[in-house]
Parts: sequence; structure tokens; C-alpha cells
Amino acid sequence: MNKMLLKCGTLALTLAAATHVAAQDLQGTVGLQIGANRVAEYDQPTPELSTVGAATLNGRFAYQPNDTMIYAGDFFLRYDDFANGTQGDFTDNEDPELRGQIGLQALYALTDATRAGGFFSYADQRSQSQDIADEYDTWLLGLTAQTDLSDAFLGYAQLAHGSNTKGDDAGEGFNAGSVVRGGLVYFASDALIIAADLQLAGTPNYIDDDDLGYFNSFELMAEMQLGQSLPLTTEFGLRRSVITSSDEDDHLSEIEAFVGVNYNFGGASLTDKWRNGVAYGTPDLPARASAWTEWAD
Repeated sequence: MNKMLLKCGTLALTLAAATHVAAQDLQGTVGLQIGANRVAEYDQPTPELSTVGAATLNGRFAYQPNDTMIYAGDFFLRYDDFANGTQGDFTDNEDPELRGQIGLQALYALTDATRAGGFFSYADQRSQSQDIADEYDTWLLGLTAQTDLSDAFLGYAQLAHGSNTKGDDAGEGFNAGSVVRGGLVYFASDALIIAADLQLAGTPNYIDDDDLGYFNSFELMAEMQLGQSLPLTTEFGLRRSVITSSDEDDHLSEIEAFVGVNYNFGGASLTDKWRNGVAYGTPDLPARASAWTEWAD
């Protein structure tokens, strides 16, 4: 995780430094989300159940050197306070605690309304009191595209394949898996957007080399400008994620409610931020599934 923090910090510092030489080309946002995460096990006679606090520090950046190309980066660092949740439920050493991810995208303008390209992301995580060397990481390599469906709607899609480079057991975690993601953004006004995001992922080797894992998440959120002269926006939303280990009969759902504040730089409007590839970042569901590997095993 220390390496993960170093990579996130290096990316943020590099992009921030670029503002001195190309401020008109670099746009971005840095934000903090806080909320409540209700996690429930199901299909068990005595299921685990806990509601805990969660916090996420994130950043999104886009560098546009010309009308043709956009280069975007994103990172997040998330903490879930399961250690102080319901006693005996999701409070052992195998449950998630800290997770981080970085992503890079390159988008090429096919038309005035459509961009397409590729992305790479890497994530690592730490469970409660676990040795970081035994934790499962996740890398993804994929395709990304977005298009203006109308003046009021933007659609985006991502497709990726990925695996891991380390973990407590070989052949576990998000191993040789795939993820597909789609989203729809509604521009209600220059100062308000509403977005829906769906992710579906799966791996044939989630547990014990042959236990299929399949996962999904759906998020509905809104982001609103705080005053015409302030570079601040607020966001709020709901998200539900499902983690399933087919042969182990371990299934859980996470339902999150969150609020956040974002600092936006580079002079981009709220609408521009979502149209230039900054705001939606790269998929995080595989990393989320990876963080629950040891619980499911």
C-alpha cells in the first residue's frame, strides 16, 4: 500500500506541476467523500451484518494538448471502518480496510461528438491487520469510449481484462477476469448533472483456482456547482455492489450513501468536466471484489 500511495502522490504532483506551464490545457478535480456503508451477507442461516463509516479521497485530471487528444488520470484512496463495526461481523483480519487505485486514459476524437481510446489501471488493498505482501492487487487493460447522445446526455462505456500479480494464494482474487462498464450522464443545467453507472465483472478463478466469482455494482449520483464564482462542487449518491463466490456460497451486498465536496481547477465548467473524460475515471469493481477475496475464501 505504501507503493500505492507513492504512485498516487507522484501522479498528482506531476499533473499539478504541469499547471504552471500549461494551465489552459490541464483540468481536474480533487475531492473527499464520506458516507455510510451497509454490508450484509446473505444465503446463510446466521448472516453477518454491519453498517460502518467510509471515506474516499479521489482525484481526476485531464490534459488536452490539442483538439484531437485527451490524456486523463484518476486515483482514489478509500477507507472502510469495519474494525469498529458490529462486533463479530466483518471485524476479523480478512475483511477490507484500505484500498487504492490509479488509472490512466488516452482518448482520441473520432468526431466532434465521439472519443475513443484505451486505459490502464492498477489497484492494491489492505485488509485488517494483514501483511501487505499477502494481499491481492489488480491490474486492468481496456478500451474506453464516450459520445454526446444529445445536448443533454453523454454516454460512456469501458471494457477491460485484468488479473493480479500477488496474493496470499496463487490462482485467487481477480484472476484472469473481465469487466464491462456503462454510464449515462444527464446535464440538467450548467450547474447540475445526474449520472448513472453500471459495472459487471467476473473471474473464473476467484477462489481455489476454479471457483467462479461474479460481481456487479450500480451507482446513481448527482453533482452540483456551489456558486458561480467558486471552484467547488458538491456530490451525493447511492451505490449498491454485490460480491458472489459461486462454489463457496459466500455472497454479500454493500449499500452505500455518500456525500462529497470537490475542488475543480483549470477553469472547466461542471459540464466540461464530464465531457472531457475526467469525471468517470476507470472501473473500480474488480479492485472491490479483490478486497473481499480472503473473506470469501
